[in-house]
Amino acid sequence: MTHTYGVRLVGILVSGVMFCLIFASASAAQIATTATLNGSVTDSSGAFVPQASIVVTNEGTGVSRTLESNADGRFALPGLTIGTYTVVVTKQGFQKYTVTGIILRPESVTSANPVTDGRLSHV
Repeated sequence: MTHTYGVRLVGILVSGVMFCLIFASASAAQIATTATLNGSVTDSSGAFVPQASIVVTNEGTGVSRTLESNADGRFALPGLTIGTYTVVVTKQGFQKYTVTGIILRPESVTSANPVTDGRLSHV
C-alpha cells in the first residue's frame, strides 16, 4: 500500500513539473521584446552602396544604434526593442535618406530598404 501511494505521489510531482515547464515556455514566448531590422542600400541607379552609415532610432525612447552597410550594401540589426523606429542612411557624396514609422513587432524581421522606399541619389 505504501508503494502505491509513492507511485501516485511521484506521478503527481512529475505532472506538476511538466505543467510548470510547459507554462514557462508559453510565457517566455509571449514576453519576447526584441526584433530584427534589415535591408539594403542602393543609389539612384539601383547599384548597392557599401559602407553607408545607418542610424536606427527608437522613436519612443530616443535610443539609437549605428551600423554600416556591408560590401553588398546590406545590413541587419538584431536585438532591437519592439517599437517604432526611424532609419537615417548617409554616405559622403549622396543625399541623406530618412524613413520614419517603421514598426517592429516581437520576434519579427522587418525590412527597411532604400531600394523600395526611395533611393539615395548623388549630390
